[in-house]
Amino acid sequence: MLVSLLDRFLHEDAEKIDDPYLFERLVWVGYGVLARRGDDDDQHDLLGTVARRLLTYSYGAVDSPAHASRNALLCEAATRVVTLAHRAGAVTSEEADAVRHPHACAQIGQAPAEEDLDVLFPWREQKESLWGSLRSSLSPLGDFADDQVRPAMRHFSLLPLSTDYPRRPAWQRADDPVVVDPARIPAFAQSLPESVRPALSTPAAVEQLLTGRKARDVLDADQYALLRACRVPPTDDERLAAAHVDAEWAARWVLARVADLGWTPELFAAFDNMRSHHSGSRQPHKGERIGKKYQWMALHELVERLANHRHPHRRTEHDAAEYPGAARLSLLDIDPSLPPARHPFSDTDDGNSPDEADHATFAIADPAHPLAPPVPDLPDDEGVDEWISRPDNLPDLDELGIRTDSQDRQWIVLYEQAMDDHDGRGWNVTRGQAEQWHRIQSWLVPAPQLTSLLTWLEGRSFTNRLMPEGPDRHSLLLADFPTVPGPWTDPEPDSWHVSTFQYDEPSSDEDASFVPGDDDLSTPEPAPGPPASEESVAIAIWRERREKRREELLLELAEQWADGPMEDDEDHWLERTLAAQPHGRMVFATGPDGEPVTAIPTDQTYNWSGQSLDCSLDASVSVTLLSDPLLRDSRLRRDPDRSFWYDTDGQLQVQYLTWDRPSGRAYSLLVSREWLEHHLERSGHCLVQGMIGERQPVTAEHPRVWREFSQSAGRTAQGQGKPGTIVTEIKKSIR
Repeated sequence: MLVSLLDRFLHEDAEKIDDPYLFERLVWVGYGVLARRGDDDDQHDLLGTVARRLLTYSYGAVDSPAHASRNALLCEAATRVVTLAHRAGAVTSEEADAVRHPHACAQIGQAPAEEDLDVLFPWREQKESLWGSLRSSLSPLGDFADDQVRPAMRHFSLLPLSTDYPRRPAWQRADDPVVVDPARIPAFAQSLPESVRPALSTPAAVEQLLTGRKARDVLDADQYALLRACRVPPTDDERLAAAHVDAEWAARWVLARVADLGWTPELFAAFDNMRSHHSGSRQPHKGERIGKKYQWMALHELVERLANHRHPHRRTEHDAAEYPGAARLSLLDIDPSLPPARHPFSDTDDGNSPDEADHATFAIADPAHPLAPPVPDLPDDEGVDEWISRPDNLPDLDELGIRTDSQDRQWIVLYEQAMDDHDGRGWNVTRGQAEQWHRIQSWLVPAPQLTSLLTWLEGRSFTNRLMPEGPDRHSLLLADFPTVPGPWTDPEPDSWHVSTFQYDEPSSDEDASFVPGDDDLSTPEPAPGPPASEESVAIAIWRERREKRREELLLELAEQWADGPMEDDEDHWLERTLAAQPHGRMVFATGPDGEPVTAIPTDQTYNWSGQSLDCSLDASVSVTLLSDPLLRDSRLRRDPDRSFWYDTDGQLQVQYLTWDRPSGRAYSLLVSREWLEHHLERSGHCLVQGMIGERQPVTAEHPRVWREFSQSAGRTAQGQGKPGTIVTEIKKSIR
C-alpha cells in the first residue's frame, strides 16, 4: 500500500503538488510504518523499493515538485527513509550518499531591503489591513521572527560551502596575541580628550586596551568601537565563518518568499485577521492563519537552501561541521514513530474535563499492577506532625528497588518517581494533608569501582545533583533511539565522572558576597521606556555620575600609563571578586587507584509536545527509556504501540509503566533481573541505585517542617545486593 501511494503521488499527482508538506507528510507516514515494523525479514525489499523511489524523485531533477531542496522537512523525511534502508543493507552506500548535503538546490537569493518594505508590502491602506499581520509576525520583535527564524539562523554561518573552512577556527585563535594596525590608531586617538592621548594612543597602550577589560570601564561606546577598529581584522573566510546569518535579513527573505508562494491581502488578509482575533494563544491544536503556514514553508525552504550553500556556524570544536538535519534545529513538528491518537469514535468520556490519562499515547497501567510502587501509609490531619517527626517506616531501597510480577519474574527499578498524598488531589486542597514522594535513579559503574563508590556515598544525601543525570531529549524521534554516537548525542566524557563541590563555611571576618565599588561600571542601564518623572530625574543623575566617573578613570589610567601600560594592572576587579569568595574544598569520589569514578546514568527521557503543532497526538508524550550506552548493541526492539522493549526471542525485558491511582501518580522504568545481570556480566559493570524523597505537610495549618530521606545501594552481576544506610533529616523553612 505504501509503495502504491508513493507511485500514485509521484507519477500521477506530481504536477499538482503546490504544497511540499503534502509529500513530506506522506514520507513521514512511510517512515513511521517502516520504523514501527522493526527488523522483520520482509522489511528489506520494502525498504529498498521505497528508498529508491525517493532517491529518484526527491534527489534527482531539481525542478521535480517532490525535490528535497524545496523544504527542509521534506528533505529530512526522505533522508531518514534512505538512511534506514542503508542501515538495513537495502540500498548501497553510493545510493545513500545522494542524500548528503550539499546536493542540488536553488541559490539562496536576496532579501528586500528594509527601506523597501513599505512600498512592496504596505501595512494598510485607508484603514484596510494589507500586509499588517505578516509584517507584525516577521518584525524584529514579532513572534515568528523571534521564536522561529532567529533560532534557525544561528545554525548557519555566512561562509559559502564553496570556500574551505578556515584552517584555524575562531576557538583556536581566541588566545592569539592582538595585532594592531598603526594606521587606524589616529582615528581612535582623536576620540580621546587631549590630556590622555599621549599615554593611551601609543601602539603598546592600544594593544593593552584591546587585550584586557579596562577599556570597557574607561571608554564610551563610540571610543570603544574606534578602539576595536584598531585591531587587524580577520581574513574574509574567518570573518564569514564567525558570523551567523542575520535574523532580520532572514525574516525579510521569508516575507518576500511568502508573497512568491501566493499569499496576497486580497485572498487571505480577511481570513487571517479573523483567525488572529478568535484563536487563543493557549488553545491546544489551535487553527493557524494561512499566512503562518506560508511563513513555515518559506522558513523551511530557506533552511534547506542555507544547508546546501553555507557552512554551519560553529563556536566550539564540538559543534557540527556539517548540516546536522532539521531535527537538530528543532524544526520537526510530528513524530511518525509514535502511536497515533485514538479515533474520535473510540472516546467514551463525555468530554467534560477529561482526565489527562484518558488522552495518553501509551496506555496507563492498572493501579493494582504488581510492579507498581507501594502506596505509603499516609496519616490523617491529626497525625501529620508526628508522622514527619518519627524516622521509622521510611521507604527502603533494598525492598523498593526490586519488584516481582505475577509470573514470579523479578524486575530491577532503574528509574522511578512516585508522588502520593492523602487523597490524590495534591496541593490544591483546603484541609490537612500529608504528602510523600520518592525518586529512584541508577548508574552503571565499573565493577572494580563499586565498593569505593558505595563507601563514598554512605551517609551522603542525594540532594544537589550528587550523581550525573541522564539527558532529557526534546528534538529526537522515538525511533531514533539509540542514537548514533557523536557530539550531538553523547555528553562530554568528563560529565560521567562523579564529583561534587562543597564549600567550607566562611569565617566571620570574610564577606562571601562581592559588592561593586565606585570604580565598577558594570551596572546595566535601565530599560528604555517612558519613565515617571521621579525616575527620569534618577536616571539622569545616574548617567551624569557614570560619565563623570568614567572621565576620572580615564585620567587615572593615563597617569598610570604615562611611562607605558602596566600589564599586571588588568583584571584587578576579577582578583578582588575571587578573593571575596569563600574558600572551598573539592571532594571527589575516586576508585581504588585514585582515579575518578565513572558513573553512567541508566536512563534518559524522551519528550514530545502534543499541545501545539503535532495534531496527531491528544496529549504530550513523555517516556523514560534506557540510556544509549545500554540500548546500543542490546538488540532490543520496542513495541510500536507501548513503551515495552523485547529481546530477539520476543521476551519482554524492559518496560516503562505509569500509574494514575487514588493517592497520586507514579512512573517506573523496570528491567528484568536476568537481562540486566547478563548485561552487567558481559560489560564488566555493577549497578548503583540511589533514592531520595520527602515527607511533608501540604496545608498552612501545619508548621513548614518536612523530612528528607535518601539511600544508596549496589548490585553486582552475580545478583548480590549491597544496601546502604538510610540517611534522614528534619528540615525547617526559614520563612
